[in-house]
Amino acid sequence: MTPPLAALRTFELVARTLSFKRAAAELGLSPTAVSHQIRKLEDALGEAVFERRVRQVELTPKGRELAEAVAPAFETIQQAVEKFTRPGRRAMVTLAAGPLFTSRWLVPRLDAFWTAFPDIDLRLQHSPLPVYRQLTDVDLAIAWGDGDWTGMQADLLLRVEVSPVLSPDLVPEALPLRKPADVLQLPLLHQRSTAPWREWLGAAGVEAAG
Repeated sequence: MTPPLAALRTFELVARTLSFKRAAAELGLSPTAVSHQIRKLEDALGEAVFERRVRQVELTPKGRELAEAVAPAFETIQQAVEKFTRPGRRAMVTLAAGPLFTSRWLVPRLDAFWTAFPDIDLRLQHSPLPVYRQLTDVDLAIAWGDGDWTGMQADLLLRVEVSPVLSPDLVPEALPLRKPADVLQLPLLHQRSTAPWREWLGAAGVEAAG
């Protein structure tokens, strides 16, 4: 069964915001209507695209795969429409940034930006796609990484120190953590890639498989 286009559009918004409520506000629908559209999409696909958790949703592996496929298509449509609706005297700049960085660092600084550049419309885009997959869709991106992205000019914004964390309640007494290699005996949580774990373990002198 072919998924309805409306359901795919709703899915793209939820995948980008990871929120039924924010997607509903952007679409002018109720969260219940958004949930109904997602159910229609999952029924048509025969696959779950979101994991529903308390007060949040996460993409399933199949959902992330679908998001990476449909996000550029809807972005291209939106950009084409904007060419006919955008006021000619104002410039549009599209900035891709993660929701956490945007809410905690970028948004508090937007007033200063608009004061300095009143003729620029800044459009923020939250996408599940890695930054190198958004080259044709955005003008600027704020992303985590080493900056070694082919075809992009990368400027260091700030340095970030990372360290593994866990709840002491999750460590059994029979498995004390005394050295970095001991974490390999526990499940390691990661997003998209285990590269950050390999980098941390490598810096600690531990060789990790995979």
